[in-house]
Amino acid sequence: MPDRDPISWTTLLLLFAQTGHLELAHSLFKQMPAQDLIAWTALITSHARIGRPGSALALSWAMQIHGHAPDDATFTSLLPACSHAGDLRTGICWLRSMDADWGLTPSKEQYGCVVDLLGRSGHLAAAEELVATMPYTPEALDWICLLSRSDSAVGFGRGAAKQAMDLSPESPASYILLSNITTKI
Repeated sequence: MPDRDPISWTTLLLLFAQTGHLELAHSLFKQMPAQDLIAWTALITSHARIGRPGSALALSWAMQIHGHAPDDATFTSLLPACSHAGDLRTGICWLRSMDADWGLTPSKEQYGCVVDLLGRSGHLAAAEELVATMPYTPEALDWICLLSRSDSAVGFGRGAAKQAMDLSPESPASYILLSNITTKI
């Protein structure tokens, strides 16, 4: 069989990982002649997407030990992994590290991941503050994300619902989530 280039190796790795064959993906990764940033990020993303956030985070540290700095795509996978793992401290550290350590400007999507992380961790006021102070204009989806995490805080949920409804009155999501919150009273 002819030698494969890095794109072929990474494509095969993603194919195995996305079809649920993570062990084969790892085996292939170990056989790759050059484990570049793209291959590392593909493996990290695969772990994050199938519900193995701890493995994704461990791989990110291993990637750095092997001399690869995380890029924007890596952080876009790591932040949701922190959220799904409930790892607030690491998620906040990653967001701060993007700029301070790596010179990367966090995207709106990455801020949204941290809003979700704060909400999942029960830090609704901090999540609301982040939505209000992030360097991007909040959209209805940001408030809906917050609203979806405020099921036990009716007053807080109403505030998030109002923001979402003001920004996107035609979207049923905020109305449904607010209804779910108020029926728990």
